[in-house]
Amino acid sequence: MIVRCVHLLLGSVALPYLTRAFVPLASSPQSFRSLLSDGLSSRGKVTPPVSVRSAEETETGDAPRRVVFLGTPEVAARSLELLLKAAPENNFQVVAVVSNPPAPAPSPVQVKAMQNGLEVLTPLKPNEADFLEKIKALQPDLCVTAAYGGFLPQKFLDIPKYGTMNIHPSLLPKWRGAAPLQRSLEAGDEKLGVSVVRTVLKMDAGPLLRQETWENDQTTKGPDLLMNMFERGTEMLLSCLREDGWDCEGSPQDESSASKADKLTVEEAEMDFEKMSAQQVHNKVRAFSGWPGTWASFAVGEVPDLEMQRVKVVTTELPEDKPVAPEGVSPKRLVLDKKRGVLKLWCGDGSCVLLKELTPANKKAVDARSYWNGLRGRPVEWSGPIPL
Repeated sequence: MIVRCVHLLLGSVALPYLTRAFVPLASSPQSFRSLLSDGLSSRGKVTPPVSVRSAEETETGDAPRRVVFLGTPEVAARSLELLLKAAPENNFQVVAVVSNPPAPAPSPVQVKAMQNGLEVLTPLKPNEADFLEKIKALQPDLCVTAAYGGFLPQKFLDIPKYGTMNIHPSLLPKWRGAAPLQRSLEAGDEKLGVSVVRTVLKMDAGPLLRQETWENDQTTKGPDLLMNMFERGTEMLLSCLREDGWDCEGSPQDESSASKADKLTVEEAEMDFEKMSAQQVHNKVRAFSGWPGTWASFAVGEVPDLEMQRVKVVTTELPEDKPVAPEGVSPKRLVLDKKRGVLKLWCGDGSCVLLKELTPANKKAVDARSYWNGLRGRPVEWSGPIPL
């Protein structure tokens, strides 16, 4: 359940949050090559660029305010889409987009920008002198960041008239850094949330403009939650601009409550059921869903026909009761619950986690019963972590 929005600025109006389904981005019918042939350079720059405001427009204030958007992944492309839709009725225009360089394909944000005829800049680092000069030439009133993935120097932050605002998927000051939602889910936080903040030189430490708290439903995986959070965060940012003005200052964060959200690594993806509780396993599967995922090594069959399988753990569940491992059977052995169609696995502390969906190496994801049937009567048990 999503609880009522908490607005941190005096005079702001609390808006109820309406639950919405995950809305995936529509894939482009055009290839990257065809987009380039329509007048785009290999760096994604539209020719000619959006014209800057005239001196007369600057004096009268009649021109729409100018926004530069910075983002990279699919969730950021959704934020850009919502900003473009809201621009006419809010008297602003997105004049350019900044994204990470193609690696090798263009990012979802770059593709979305090119589909809308926007100038795209893809610097290797946002402190490049040439890049900063191009931003200055655009004369932005405001910059908006959403999962951009680059650290913005003070020289950049000094350019836009009304500064830079950032959409951040955590209840700041908790979980500052590269993977805020994922680390919040991994930690088992009861409350999740999204924040809109002013960007300062210190990472994710700027004044809070808006914040909304969500209940952790213990079911929804990270990628789906992240998309919903960036959708809602974009709406909150637009609300802030309308209600509190483009120059709103916000409220300082409580530095004593700050925590760090380190980037996820592939090395963390292996599950050690001996050291983890069922709750910790479930939290990690939800948090690491998508990339890098979670996996474990299983021993299938018996000596001398033992087969080692590296299996991705896609979906888990926690039992309402507290199942006890069968007598005489290793707690590492997987047991099929025929009624529920799940595989039971006991962790080192004696708690039981239910495996619902698995992906054997080089195969598609299957439900637990299908995986069990594919074993053809052979026993399977967790073999322990693979030494690095």
